[in-house]
Amino acid sequence: MILVTGVTGNFGKAAAHFLLQKGMNPNQISVLVRDPKKVSGLKEKGIDVRIGDYNDYSSLLKAFRGIDKLLFVSGNDILNRQQQHLNVIKAAKEAGVKHIIYTSFSRNNETATNPLGIVATAHIETDKAIKASGIPYTILLNTLYADALPMFFGEKLLETGIFLPAGNGKVPYATRQDMAEVAATALMTDGHENKQYSLSNTENYSMQDADSILS
Repeated sequence: MILVTGVTGNFGKAAAHFLLQKGMNPNQISVLVRDPKKVSGLKEKGIDVRIGDYNDYSSLLKAFRGIDKLLFVSGNDILNRQQQHLNVIKAAKEAGVKHIIYTSFSRNNETATNPLGIVATAHIETDKAIKASGIPYTILLNTLYADALPMFFGEKLLETGIFLPAGNGKVPYATRQDMAEVAATALMTDGHENKQYSLSNTENYSMQDADSILS
């Protein structure tokens, strides 16, 4: 049995749909949600909906019972997610989960000077905790989502130009959909235990490149 977390968000929802598209039987898929009303469409397809919250350890423990593979989508509560993630890992171990696939992030710098600061810390510590748990793992080192570029551009792009002061920095952006499909594939296939995969584009793009494309 596979369980996907974060299915009310874009990544988890996409991963669950890719599992169905790739032919997985719905009765082999579970999803974790806080509000089951938000995933009524998945339940109608035959997917098992389990209620749980990263802040509620007992709910996680109950939801993870009988799960073989867990797609652990990182939380978006930046201030509290390090403890939330530890709750997930501890519950997965106690419940007997056999494989964790975690959505981490690609980086070159794991020191205290990491420019991403608190955003990076939770991912780095989660990676370490998963490896220390003894549960077979797959760490997905996701690049920045291309889907986030409109946010970087700002709401007044045509009037004031690109909002984000990125200088000459370049990023190998990739789409959330592509990375969610990788996660679904890792769930459905063997040979990914205790591995890290760096997921990114084959080319880097600066904001100047984005400006040229938009123009």
